[in-house]
Amino acid sequence: MMFTTLESDFEWRTSAKGNHVLIRGDSHLATVFHNKYRWCIIINGPAINSIVADEYFEDADQAQSRAEDIVAGYAKGVVLKPLKPRY
Repeated sequence: MMFTTLESDFEWRTSAKGNHVLIRGDSHLATVFHNKYRWCIIINGPAINSIVADEYFEDADQAQSRAEDIVAGYAKGVVLKPLKPRY
């Protein structure tokens, strides 16, 4: 995974499904979604998306803040579990 500095050119958008998507330019960096019980994070990569393992949040703001830290490379102790490759 490539870490990136988050500056003023990133934004959170809300999808039609209610997910929160971290966008920088034309890159989709992370997704925060609700699984009916709690908020979870997916870190999006060029070929493989990875879910953040064993981290769950009560509100979207907490999950978004954590996702920003992970994408920027500031987060410690993050365990990423790869999802299916995007083909």
